[in-house]
Amino acid sequence: MTTKLENSSMPVIAASYLGPALIPNADAAWDEAKLPANADDLVQKIMGQPMRRAGRFIKLVCCGALSCMQGAPKEVLQGKRTGIFLSTGLGNIDEILPFITQVFKHDGGFPSPNQFANSVSNAAAFFLAKACDVKGTVITVSQEELSFESALWLAQSYLDAGEIELALVGGCDVFTPAVEDYRERLNLVPGRYRRAPLGEGSSW
Repeated sequence: MTTKLENSSMPVIAASYLGPALIPNADAAWDEAKLPANADDLVQKIMGQPMRRAGRFIKLVCCGALSCMQGAPKEVLQGKRTGIFLSTGLGNIDEILPFITQVFKHDGGFPSPNQFANSVSNAAAFFLAKACDVKGTVITVSQEELSFESALWLAQSYLDAGEIELALVGGCDVFTPAVEDYRERLNLVPGRYRRAPLGEGSSW
């Protein structure tokens, strides 16, 4: 049995992107060998204060989303029931990998409480909700290469059902030093693909 989807439209109030060079809404060259760039200056610029207990993924999620919200008229956002729909292909790996390594190191280790809390899949969306003062729907979607499309469909479903009035939908994935691991997973062996630099981003 197949379900026919009806065509519908959603107005876009604002959009923003953050690439590997960490310059909001601007294309800039980056060197894979120099990634990841330090995000602390960007956090200070966009959020006005440092994020001391957050990893890189959480910082890029918040900076990308807040950059988008700063481009929307305040009167449009004020008092609206807003939902956050964060999509990610790989998730919060900059927190998860050290956490897992620490847990399994020497037959069990003692990970930091911050790493444990931030390893939860919805941690970045929680940080964002707190920064935006959103108290409604907060969801993280991870469907590999279809993550953003899935989050967008979910947001539309919530809007159509009247659960929310506005949806903040975006995607984020971060660079990790284990680049060759990703190329191996994708079967990108030398000679079988055109080498392209890996990057990272947060688009909303």
